[in-house]
Amino acid sequence: MASNDYEIANMALSLCGVGDAGKISALTDSTKEARECNRWYTQVLNELLESLHLQDAIVHTPLILTPRYHEWNERYDYDPVTITGITNADPAVVTAASHPYSDGDHVYIYDVAGMTEVNRDLPFLIGNKATDTFELTGVDSTNWTAYSSGGECRKMAPLSKYQDGYSYEVPSDLVLPVSINDDRSIEFRIVNGELLTTVEDAVLVYVKSLTTVSSFSALFVKLFSIDLALNIVVPLMGVKVGAEIKKQLYMERNIILNRLNTSEALGNLQFADTKDSWVDVR
Repeated sequence: MASNDYEIANMALSLCGVGDAGKISALTDSTKEARECNRWYTQVLNELLESLHLQDAIVHTPLILTPRYHEWNERYDYDPVTITGITNADPAVVTAASHPYSDGDHVYIYDVAGMTEVNRDLPFLIGNKATDTFELTGVDSTNWTAYSSGGECRKMAPLSKYQDGYSYEVPSDLVLPVSINDDRSIEFRIVNGELLTTVEDAVLVYVKSLTTVSSFSALFVKLFSIDLALNIVVPLMGVKVGAEIKKQLYMERNIILNRLNTSEALGNLQFADTKDSWVDVR
């Protein structure tokens, strides 16, 4: 079983008929063989992960609301909380006596004197809250102007233009979305890099991109190397020779897929159900 990406690439090169002289030591090598493998490696891997559910690639992750969709609205009737101090630290710590906030809340801060950098239109995410203090998650105020006085904060309400729902950031390693909160009846859409749904505190179940080759099963590695070979054989071997090799590769590929269709060989691979409506959000 392969332990790194270039070993899978070399398997593919062998399937193409490339001899030992054409083997690579890294996808970033300067050879033509390496360039072709590097060009197709991630694309082929993600295509496989879309069609086969590798158990290690299934992720359940809470989604993060899109910042520009956080707006405060009078109808939520959130009372302002008085601020009496903000530290120059990483992360910044706000002092607000007996504040009502919880970790994960978003607040809008305004009218602070001295540390005017904190007065902004976008909300801050609260973390590590205590009775009278809370952190501004991810905010380094070390080099900001020192707090002198004043300031209030209000809890922000997440609003969206999507059917009175919510707009969330899409995970950077997303290959294929599966469901929201493990419920495939919940509707959602991915538009311009934002996931739109009516669900609050949404948890996305999805297939993620995998880079740890050692987690791949032997059958998956074989299928991966074949699919990679199918994409690089013509550029490397020419149209005539490449066409003949591809015929053999397709036969080998069908044999592996037939094995994956049996429960005994399935192992940690599962076929995606492409009949479900969630596939349409891609």
